[in-house]
Parts: sequence; structure tokens; C-alpha cells
Amino acid sequence: MNDSGNNNGPSLWDKISQTGKTVYQKSARYARNSWQNFSEEIYPKVRSSIKSIYFSSKTGLKKGWASFKTFSLTLFGKIGVFFSSTKETLKNKWTAFKTRRKHKKEQTVKDSSSIVAEENAEAVAGSSENDEKSATFLGKAVFGFNVAYNVIRNLVIILSIILLVGGAFAGGAGMGLFASLVSGQEPPAYEEMQLAIGNVEQTSTMYYASGETISVFRSDLKRTNVPLSDISEHVVNGIIATEDEYFWEHPGVVPKAVLRALVQQLMGSSVSSGGSTLTQQLVKQQILSPEVTFERKVNEILIAFRVENYFSKEEILQAYLNISPFGRNSLGQNIAGVQEAATGIFGVDAKDLTLPQAAFIAGLPQNPITYSPYTNTGEVKEDQSSGFSRKNEVLFRMFREGYITEEEYSSAREYDLTQDFILRQDNEQETNSFAYDAVETEARTIVMEMLYTADGRTKEEIGADSDLYQQYYERADDDLRLNGYKVYSTIDKSIHDALEKVASEYGPSLGQTKQAPAVYDRETGSYIQPMEEDPETGESVPKMVDIQVGSSLVDNATGRIIAFVGGTNYMENMLNHGLYVERQPGSTIKPILVYAPALEKGLITPASMVSDSRLFVPNWSAAEGRYVGHEVTNVGNVYSGNNVSVRESLVNSMNIPTSRIYLKMLEDNSAPGDYLPLMGIGSDAIQPAEYQNAALALGGTGHTETNDEGVITNRTYGPTIVEMASAYTTLANNGSHVDPFLIERIENKNGEVIYQHESKATQVFTPETAYMTVDILRGVMENSTVSGTEDLLNFSADIAGKTGTTNDREDIWFIGMTPTVTLSTWMGYDVDNISIETENGIHPSKRNLNFWARLMNAVYENNSTLVGTDKTFVQPDGIVTDTVLAETGMKSGEITVPSGSVAAAQQSELQYAEFEERNSSTSNSSWLQDGTKVSISGQTKQEIFAKDKVPSATTYNFLIGGPSHIQNAFWKSKAGSGSQTPSNEDSDSDDSEEEEEEEEEASDSEETPADEENSEE
Repeated sequence: MNDSGNNNGPSLWDKISQTGKTVYQKSARYARNSWQNFSEEIYPKVRSSIKSIYFSSKTGLKKGWASFKTFSLTLFGKIGVFFSSTKETLKNKWTAFKTRRKHKKEQTVKDSSSIVAEENAEAVAGSSENDEKSATFLGKAVFGFNVAYNVIRNLVIILSIILLVGGAFAGGAGMGLFASLVSGQEPPAYEEMQLAIGNVEQTSTMYYASGETISVFRSDLKRTNVPLSDISEHVVNGIIATEDEYFWEHPGVVPKAVLRALVQQLMGSSVSSGGSTLTQQLVKQQILSPEVTFERKVNEILIAFRVENYFSKEEILQAYLNISPFGRNSLGQNIAGVQEAATGIFGVDAKDLTLPQAAFIAGLPQNPITYSPYTNTGEVKEDQSSGFSRKNEVLFRMFREGYITEEEYSSAREYDLTQDFILRQDNEQETNSFAYDAVETEARTIVMEMLYTADGRTKEEIGADSDLYQQYYERADDDLRLNGYKVYSTIDKSIHDALEKVASEYGPSLGQTKQAPAVYDRETGSYIQPMEEDPETGESVPKMVDIQVGSSLVDNATGRIIAFVGGTNYMENMLNHGLYVERQPGSTIKPILVYAPALEKGLITPASMVSDSRLFVPNWSAAEGRYVGHEVTNVGNVYSGNNVSVRESLVNSMNIPTSRIYLKMLEDNSAPGDYLPLMGIGSDAIQPAEYQNAALALGGTGHTETNDEGVITNRTYGPTIVEMASAYTTLANNGSHVDPFLIERIENKNGEVIYQHESKATQVFTPETAYMTVDILRGVMENSTVSGTEDLLNFSADIAGKTGTTNDREDIWFIGMTPTVTLSTWMGYDVDNISIETENGIHPSKRNLNFWARLMNAVYENNSTLVGTDKTFVQPDGIVTDTVLAETGMKSGEITVPSGSVAAAQQSELQYAEFEERNSSTSNSSWLQDGTKVSISGQTKQEIFAKDKVPSATTYNFLIGGPSHIQNAFWKSKAGSGSQTPSNEDSDSDDSEEEEEEEEEASDSEETPADEENSEE
């Protein structure tokens, strides 16, 4: 059967291809000659003939119309005369009839005969006259018909000539196009087709960065091959009657079906009868790609002929029934092949299916997921109407083709098939690891994007339509598992395994197992304790929650995710905390949301001063439906009352100075929300409206939207652990951010790269801003809460980092970076409102820092060069070191109290007195008056600055976001003998002795913030 064995000449395929080319060339040449002959010879003659026929026909028609009018007038005139004579005749007859009745006795039979003879004679005479008139009418009608016939005949001849020429041209072009599409294509050999048709599964595989196999993709598509003899005849007949009624007769393709489908497609018909035979469907599924192109369709047709030539009808049918998809089974798994459909849906073998069962299965291949009786979890669908409608259609076609009787058709149609569906079963599918799940998830997302992009759709479109999303999700899932892909990840196997080992050994000791707190139930208005079943006793007991960890190691320059920690134990908790869990970031957000953007805008320098005095900010109250005053405090609910530098504020993670800087940015419209999205933290983590909330500066993320009924419609929690690590790489990478990625490339079964990751850098900050922020964060490693961490490391490196703790210690963070990599760690519980306590005298933040150090040691032990021990954060050329005053963060100089400063100080004093519930001091003598000049000098310090943002001489408003009364109080304390007061000082500034005494008494009764702090200590 294999024509490839002919070594003495070209193969059959080569002959077909060569013949096609020859036909194309001859057809094209004939078409050109025909067109030239038509335009030069035939067309002028045809045009002349048309004109001649037109004018002769026009003249003939005019004459015919005139004759017809004359004939009509004569005809209708005669008809009128006929009716008049008939009326008179009838009248005479009636009169004669009455006369005869009156004189009946007197009349003789002869008289009666005479009357009858007379009437007959009159009738004969009338008939002769009518015959003469009819002859005239028919003659004229024949003449008109001959004229019309000649005109129509000539027009048909002309149209036939045009169609003949055009058809020859179109046929030649079509054959030429067909030949060109298959030209150069290598037909598959018998062995290739046999292997492809018999290949029921093409396993995809995922790899580590170094090439080691992570795992083959576990496939929930189950297939079981069975011979055709083990398949119910009802299924075979149902498939043929529904999918390919001429299967046993055609040679692989039904031309009229292909043409019908093509016409329907071109006409935009909403109903398609389909054009593919079972052989073509088999070719499309197993040999060719599913893309919709004319070239693929032409190859499909030719290969279908080839398959029919090499394989018997029984072999083709058996292959089709074993590879075609049949929806889902009672485990929620995707299934293929009749045997899996029979056992997975009805619990019987394919050979034992009843007629209604067989008809239902035969209808599934057209739209397996829609017609399937099960959801992806194995639950029986509530609505089975589409599947049953398809089943009834199959039964009707089987009856129409004579496979079943009318009685069998009616009985199977009325049968209640729902009673045959087997119930949901537990899926004992093999589990893998955090690495497997992550690679599978990321690869599926990539394939989804490739699919919907090829269809001209956007990410926003897919995200807004859940049905559309599910459609592309399932397509991508099938492609990924069954198309023999090779997915190469960025994960370093040795490092990843080492990090997981640390997490499994040390992670559980980071916190105690705790009872889940009661959850508020909206319906009952009460709190309900979550319960679970005790695995030993089977009793219902309060649910217990274990501590969890998450970590991500990201390459600063490329964004490559080198390794991660998903949790402490995959088998007990498969939630990947390192890559996908969203949490409040706490103080780790401060450098990237507040300090770096403020440095970039020139609002602050590392030496700038901020007031650490009591701060009340507006905060939205859902209970009151308005913004209310909320006090911001540092850790321990304290404030120093001093002015601190930006460097000191960030190193010590002070909340009050951080909030003042952030509020100043909002006041100046500095748009702090412009930066995080550029670092990969988008609206799915922090919504735009949240940037107006002062709590965001301290890591208070989270936003909930509800409808009018109070139902939650949208909710965000915060960034993921990997997103935070990636954002920090911006600082370590000279202000340039590269999105994190886990998939390097994807290859198809032929080794062709269908996806290659391309890193794209976004310049978020200047190198100067990034370096100043990193330099400040270096100091964090020497802070009291972090100090000692570097002592736990088995290496020495240039490290900068930041801790973070959310309210009630629900989230504990540390993000540390070297010049080459950034490692983030998080610990917490998967249930809200569980605090992490100090255990064995060790603060949870300290335990997390120890965890970070253990992970970094594991990285170093497996790749000593990766952590960059031989590198340092390089200072850009745009950074300079300069000297400034320690008190102001600016240079020495003279200031003049601006106009309106006293009024602003008085208003600020009143506001704070109200917040602090104390008496205010608003007399003019309490303030340094507008226009007063004060010189400032004193102790200095050295600091780094961006070359174009070196501080100038100290200004009056040197405090960043400082309250006006504190600003003025500072300068009043500096005003001495060297200060100059305005000569035109307002007399109102002289206070009476009584006012001074009252003010003195009031100040004596107040306790200063410093005293209050000391008393607390």
C-alpha cells in the first residue's frame, strides 16, 4: 500500500504536485488567452449583437404592443356584444317558454320541433362568429410570443458565453491556487501517519533552569484504547449518522460537503452543516495543527485522501473513537475515547452501552465540555438540556439513516437518562510540589495569552468575561498537557531544594499552632467558631491553624525568580505563599512608596528634618461614614517630640515622620501612586483610591467594595511576597525595574520555540535616588531590631534591607538585598486576626530575621557567587557628600519669619490642643513675629546628596510637613540677641502683665510631651 517503495520514478504525491503545477500554468495561460480573445474579438461582436437584438426586439415589441391593444379592444367589444345578444336571447326564450306553457294544449309536437330547430340554428350561427374571432386572437398571441422568445434566447446565449469564459478563468485560478498551497509540502510517510494516528497522548514536560526535569505534566485527560469490536454498534452508527453519513462510501473527503460548508462560511450563515469527514477530523487532531487557514485545510484534504489509501475504514473509525474528546467524567477529569466515556459517565464498558447511552456519547465530540453531564469538580450539572437535545438529534439521524426503527427511536428519546449518570467520585490524582504547581500555573497563563492574542482579544476583554476566560483557560490547559511541550523554568534546582528544606525544618518552629478565631456571620449577626473533624476521633472540634512562611529569591538585573518557598509542608497546605498569597506589607512599603518617591521629587534629602510630634490624620470610618481624626504613633504607641532626620526616620521605621512626608506629598500633588505600578505592584494589589489613605504609608493595604445590598463585589488585600521582592530589586538595580518571571521559554514537540521571555526594563527612579535609599537601608542592618542578623551569615556581603510588621503582628516581613539578588521572607497565618506572639523571649520579627539568614546561608552554600560577596552597591557619579547643619539638614544662614506665620502657628496650636484635649496658648507673645530675622549655625554633619539637589541655606519651613506651631517654636528658641525684630511691630504684640501671668500659669499646668514620655517610662 505504500507508494514510497517505488524507487524507479517519482512518487504518487510528486506526480500530483507536478500535475497541479502543470494545470496551474496551462490554466493561467488559457485564462490570459481567453481574456485577450474575449476583449478583442468576442466582446465587440457580442456588444453589436446585443444592440441589434435590443433594437429589433424593441421594434418588434412596439408592433406587438400595438397589435395587442387593437386586439384587446376588439376582443372586449365582441365580448360586450356577446353578452348583450345572450341577454336578449335568454329574454326571448323566457317569453317563448311562458307562451308555450299558456298554449300548451294548442301547440303540436311539430311546432315544438320548429322552435327547437330555430334555436339550434341561431346557436350555430353564433358559434361560427366566435370561432372567427378566436382565430384572430391566437394569431396575434403567437406573434407576441415569438418576439419575446427570440429576445430571451439571445440574452441566454450571451450570458452563457460570459459564464463559460469566467468559469474557465476561475477554475484555472482555483486549481493554480490549490497547486501553489501544496507545492513544496512534504507528504507524511506511512510510518509517520501510523505513529500519529496511534499517538493518543503527547506528554509535556517541565524543567529546571539547568535542564533537570521537574516533572511531566500530569494530565487529567484519560484515554483507554479498545478495539472496534469492543465498542457498541449503537455508538458506531450514531457517530457515522451524526458526524459523517457517507463514511463507508467516500474516499476521505465529500466534495459537496466541503463546498456547502465553504458557501455557508462565505455567506456568513449562522447554521453550519460542517464539511469535515471523520477521516479529516482524525487528520486535524493527530497530524495537523488546529489552526484555521486555507493552507491547512488543503493539506487536511490531501492527507485525508492519503490516510484512506493506506488505512482501512475500520482502522480509521477505531482510531477516531479512541482519540476524540468526550467531555468530563464523574471525577471532573477530561476524558477521550469511547471506553473512558462509557465507564466515566455510565459506569459500563463501551460494548455494553444501551441505545440512549450510546446516542448521548455519540453526540459529545461536537462540543464535549458543553454537552458533558459533569462540571470540572465531578458534580452532575443541574442543567442537562443541551446534552439531551444533542442526544435526541443523534437518535433522529440514526432513525433517518435506517440504523434504528421508529419504535426504538421513540423509546430511546423518552428514556430518562439522568438515572444512568454515576455520581461524583473522589479524585485520587497524584500530587507534586510547589515548583510543579507554580510552573504549571505560569505556563498556562502564557499559553492562554498566546491563544487569545492570536484571536485578536485583549487581557482586559478576557478578564471582564468569566465565560470567555474559562474557555481560553481550558484550551490552554489542554494544549499544555497534550501537545508535547517542553517548559523551561528559571528555578535553580539546588537552591530551591535547599530553601524548601530550611522551610520544612525550621518553619514550623516560627510560631505556635493556634485556634482559628470566630468569624462574623452577616445573616445571623453573630460570630461563629470555625470547626473541623478530628482525624482520630471523628468529633467536631475548633479549627486549628499552623504558622506559614513564604519567600522569593529574585535576580536584581533580570527579574528571574531563582527559587521560592511556598510554605512549610506542601502535603498539608498547598497554598503557595511565596508567589501568590496577598498580604499587607507593613513597613516594608515605606522605602518604595514614601522615601524613594520623595527623594526623586526633591521633596526630601537624607538629611531633611521631620517632626516626630503627635500626629492626627483623617481616616475613613465605615461606622460613621466620614473621615475622623486618627492618631498615628510609632511602635509602642509613643512619640519623641523631637525633630529627626529622614535617614534616622527610615532606619528606625518611625511611623509619624513617614506619615508626615507622605501627607506632604499628597498636599503637593506629588502623586506617590505613580511609582508602585512601575515596580509591578498594580491595581490588583493596591487600588488607586487607597493612595489617598494616610494608613497606606505604613503598609495598611486592603480595599473592599460592596453593592447596595451589602454584598462584596471586589476586594484587594495587598501585594504578594514576590511582588515586594521584585519592587526592592528596583533600588538595587540603579532605579530600573524588570518584571519577575518564572518561565524562560516554551518549545513545541518539534523543538521549535513558541515562547521566549523577553525582559523589559523600566526606569522608575534615577540611580541617585535608588542609591540614597539603599544607603539608608544599609543602616537598618545595624538597627537594634535587626542587628546580629549579619552575624548569623556564613559570608560577608553588602546588604541593605527593611523589616515590616502589620497591626497586631499578623504579618512579619523582612526584605534583604545584595548587589545581585533580593530575598523576601514572610511569616503569618492564613486566617485573619491571629497575632504572632513573642515565644521563648524571642520577638517574632527576630525569628523571621533568623529564618532569612538561614535561607541566605542555603543560597550561599549552593552558589557562592550568586549572592555577590565580591560586589558592593556602586555609588553613581551624580552623588556627592556635603556638610549641613545637624538641626535643619540644610546649610547655615539667616531666615526671615514669613508673613502669616504667627496666624498659621496659632491655628495649628488650636487644632492640636483640641486633639490633645489641653488648653491652647494663642497670645502673640508666644510666637516669633512675622518679619523677624534669625541667624542659624551650629553643629554640622556629613550626608550624601544628589548633585542637583544639594541643600541650600536653611529656610523657615525646613521641617517636612511640620506643624506650623512647632516650626515657629523652633525659631523662637533660636532667636537671641542676634535676632532682629520688625521696627513697625504691632502694638498688639505687647501683652499685659495679667496676660503673661495667666499664660505662665497655663504653661505650668501642662505636661510636655517629653515629660509625658518620661513618666510612662
